[in-house]
Amino acid sequence: MKPDLTLKKQVVVIGAGFGGLSFIKALDDSSSQITLIDTHNYHTFSPLLYQVASAGLTAESIAHPARAAIRKSGATFLLDTVIDIEPDHNRVLLGSGERINYDTLVVAAGSVTADFGVKGAKEHTLGMKTIDEALLIRSKVMRALEDASRYGHHAVPIVIVGGGPTGVELAGALAELSKVLHKDFPELGPSALKVTLVEAGDRLLPMFPDSLSAVAKRDLIRRGVEVLTQGQVAEVTAKDVSLKGGRLLESNLTVWTAGVKGNSLGDILARHLGVSARRDGRIEVDGHCRPTGTSYPNIFVVGDLAARNEKGTILPMVAPVAMQMGRHVAALLKDPDHPELKYRDKGSMATIGRSDAVVWVGKIRISGLIAWLAWLGLHLAYLLGGRNRLQVVIDWGWNYLTYDRTARQILR
Repeated sequence: MKPDLTLKKQVVVIGAGFGGLSFIKALDDSSSQITLIDTHNYHTFSPLLYQVASAGLTAESIAHPARAAIRKSGATFLLDTVIDIEPDHNRVLLGSGERINYDTLVVAAGSVTADFGVKGAKEHTLGMKTIDEALLIRSKVMRALEDASRYGHHAVPIVIVGGGPTGVELAGALAELSKVLHKDFPELGPSALKVTLVEAGDRLLPMFPDSLSAVAKRDLIRRGVEVLTQGQVAEVTAKDVSLKGGRLLESNLTVWTAGVKGNSLGDILARHLGVSARRDGRIEVDGHCRPTGTSYPNIFVVGDLAARNEKGTILPMVAPVAMQMGRHVAALLKDPDHPELKYRDKGSMATIGRSDAVVWVGKIRISGLIAWLAWLGLHLAYLLGGRNRLQVVIDWGWNYLTYDRTARQILR
């Protein structure tokens, strides 16, 4: 006899990212029926999107089926888009027109690229928040190389805006891809791509210590990347990037990694809750991930969409924060007296390229081969799916031993 699900508490989770899946895995409560809703039927391991964009990995390697991720929890999955939330009626409205009731709602809708209103950025740049964007970047790079080989006979200029971990990792990966492609496009010279990384601040990786920022810059320059700090973008067109001060950078492809903001669902939720979302689209939450200043104790916001202030600092929009928030809400539902969330910062890391990375954990600062191996190990550990891990190990091993990249197909 099938259990009567109507007797169970209905828990709705919006978003199959790190926060949503961590919550589902940690809840493990037979008295609750969980419904996970996402616009995609897979979880994206976003830290490795740049490797898809730079032909190092296939898209399938970093995408894990959502149903497989929640199989052991007994949760239900709905492939749909949440277009409205009705907190007074405890239900969400889907793009299909269906309304889903809930007793508890966990909003883990994530973030999107923020262009800060820079003229032309929305029309002429690509972000790197989704697999579709990563594949489009890869396809545009490869198509530009084919065109240059046929008509131009010069290196393809690419500008990356934003010197945080994503921008640094993508710049390093494209620089290494450029060397690999010399075998396929010898007429373009020793470097098929001309990569420029633009950072508005005075150094790369501003969240890292100065010494590691300097190492990252040195290693990128060594790979042929032009690094421009204190370079504020004034305008972007289809062919170039204008910096404040007058400098003009030629660009066949501009990738925007300069910032992110909360998903638009945050504005919808804030409006219904009677609060204002922050300028970055995030919703301020308390120590239990409930929206502050509201009277809806059954609504939680976790991950990039949640702005949690700890000791005067807003927690960053990174996967470890989302995972800890998700686990905290699950613990709270099982124990209402559970203490407030205290984020445990396990450190930061970024890879520059082959055998080069930077790692910062408390007082420990590491760079070079050891840091790179630590980066590899950590990302493999958090990647979902045994098949995905195996495929990534195979691809990384092939790339390392052969100095080649096989995922160079133009698919977009």
